[in-house]
Amino acid sequence: MRSMPFIRSSMIAIRLLFVLHDCWRSFPPPWNSAMNFSHFTGNIWIMTMITAAAVGNTTVIQSPEILSKEPGEAARLGCWYQGPSAIGGYTWYRGIAQGREVSNNTPEFQGRVAAASQEDFRERRDASIRIIDLKVEDTGFYICKIVLVGVGEAYGTGTTVVVTSK
Repeated sequence: MRSMPFIRSSMIAIRLLFVLHDCWRSFPPPWNSAMNFSHFTGNIWIMTMITAAAVGNTTVIQSPEILSKEPGEAARLGCWYQGPSAIGGYTWYRGIAQGREVSNNTPEFQGRVAAASQEDFRERRDASIRIIDLKVEDTGFYICKIVLVGVGEAYGTGTTVVVTSK
């Protein structure tokens, strides 16, 4: 089935468009107001398809799709890739792809993120993270990005984390 990466990429693009639509309504961009949302999303769609086409046979799998937790608990966000073995790395984002990075270097997550090791990434193709001491403010959409040297980059389909108070 050669069409699977394209179908998965299309699903990612559609999900990103919904996220962008929600962001657009909440925080309108500062550019010319004559540029409407359909023009903006059309450009994003084209950029996503170009990125997906450059990836080839690399597929990123994220699990679970939705995760519900209470404050103080931990959440494991699973991310693995299928494709050629290559040198590379991974990054997690909250909100949209290339959005706010999720790591111990980010103030709101500092000291709360445990990431898969480079050995796990290389040998098991594991790019999962674990966020401890969850807060209601951690509620959001999380995306895993895999970058493989000489191959390109690919994104997972996303995990929605919902942290609700007791």
